[in-house]
Amino acid sequence: MRITKRHRQAIELMIDGSMTKEEIAKIVKVSRTTLYNWLQDDDFNEELEEQTAEIERLTRARIRKMTKKALDRQEKILDYSKNDMAAASVAADVLDRAGFGPEDNLNIRTTEPIKIINDIPVVHDEIE
Repeated sequence: MRITKRHRQAIELMIDGSMTKEEIAKIVKVSRTTLYNWLQDDDFNEELEEQTAEIERLTRARIRKMTKKALDRQEKILDYSKNDMAAASVAADVLDRAGFGPEDNLNIRTTEPIKIINDIPVVHDEIE
């Protein structure tokens, strides 16, 4: 099958993912059966896979570019924020992503009473 403008339009709409196949067929001005036949064609599927892979490649490249900016922003919040909740949220996110997240369950079995000691000092930074 030779890939036409209609095929490319259908592929673009499928990749977008916001429409049903019936809606795509109507926009591309083909029958639903024709669209389903295209989906059985190797050339059509190859083009669909290539376009999907290209979008994924471009997306990953954009994310890589944003990574430094995102980490710098998190570091500034962690170091300078007056909002303890924001700093705590950033710290928890960084630790979790580094593999130091909390366990899902904490099971303690003992016959002795449990005493929880809060020995974390409170720090009041004046840095903005």
